[in-house]
Amino acid sequence: MRPHPRTPGMPRIAPRHPAAGPPAVVRGVEDALAESESERQTDHTRIEVRGELDLDTIHVLAEALTAADGPVVIDLHRVTFADCTLVHALLGALPHHELTLTDRVPTQVHRLLDASGTRHRFTFSPAA
Repeated sequence: MRPHPRTPGMPRIAPRHPAAGPPAVVRGVEDALAESESERQTDHTRIEVRGELDLDTIHVLAEALTAADGPVVIDLHRVTFADCTLVHALLGALPHHELTLTDRVPTQVHRLLDASGTRHRFTFSPAA
């Protein structure tokens, strides 16, 4: 399917009737790729996330955070797109984990944290 001509690259939301349930997102499989890799190290769990993080794919990070215990280091340097669902997932994990983001965070993610006023909530450190 082609994206809507007014919003290049963005998924189209199908019209819905109030009784029809949530809207269906029309999106190609190649557009919604994200994956994570978790590795338990001596004093923390390291999670590397790759791809696009949005409403359709944030579950990849959320599941990795749920499975982790103790301090967590998150490497986002291979994230190609992120929206507010990333901030929501990170803030949701704060009560359960001590989160550290590697300092290789993409510029877009830095802007997202700045715009949401949440950058100060996270610790940044060199990649582990």
